[in-house]
Amino acid sequence: DGIPIIGQNIDWHPDTPLDLLRIRHSDGLVQLAITFFGTPCFSLNSAGIGNCANLTLSPMGAVTSHIPLGFYLAKAMRQKSFAAAFDILKSSARGVCYYHLANGRGNILGIESIYDHYTVLEAEEGVLVHANHYETPGYAKDDLARAFITDSFQRAPRLRRLMAEHYGGLTPEIMMQCLADHEDHPNSICRHVDDTRPEFASMSKASFIMLPKERKMLLSSGPPCENEYKEFSV
Repeated sequence: DGIPIIGQNIDWHPDTPLDLLRIRHSDGLVQLAITFFGTPCFSLNSAGIGNCANLTLSPMGAVTSHIPLGFYLAKAMRQKSFAAAFDILKSSARGVCYYHLANGRGNILGIESIYDHYTVLEAEEGVLVHANHYETPGYAKDDLARAFITDSFQRAPRLRRLMAEHYGGLTPEIMMQCLADHEDHPNSICRHVDDTRPEFASMSKASFIMLPKERKMLLSSGPPCENEYKEFSV
């Protein structure tokens, strides 16, 4: 029905601390923020802007003066307009994470970067999918995901196929099913610890779906195949 949906699984070490905060700012803006090691990395604010974030890995290169993501991402998600939030990411996000933003008016854009350049990704027919590897062809040759996050190359195409099967009829409930998908386990969208690779222990510590227009976040604490989503409102 033209209502934006944004969401992802948060995959990391089983002992990773995650918390959900409700933050009220002095200018009246309210945020629901999922903190990752104490840093607000996934937010929905009362202006109807939500974000996803994926780790991406590229060689450092010559440029070393960068703003830590805990500062620029927090500032971006305190903005009340989509354009202002995305402009902050374009000016500061370099080389560590991929982000995409969506708002209640149907805007959706992604940004992926290396340490001295960035690329803006646009939705194709209203859909934008990203995992932990680069989609920009020029960045792919040095993509360290091929060594450290190899499952990413199965997860993104699988999610695109699942969304294509339901194109035009996607709902939060269908997206919950997509995020709980186990095809290609242990390299599946819904992650569980792979006992054969203890050095890369990773699982879906949480799963969220945001409805920016309704200012709602649906959050599963733990793998979405085993835990129900609870609803929170800004």
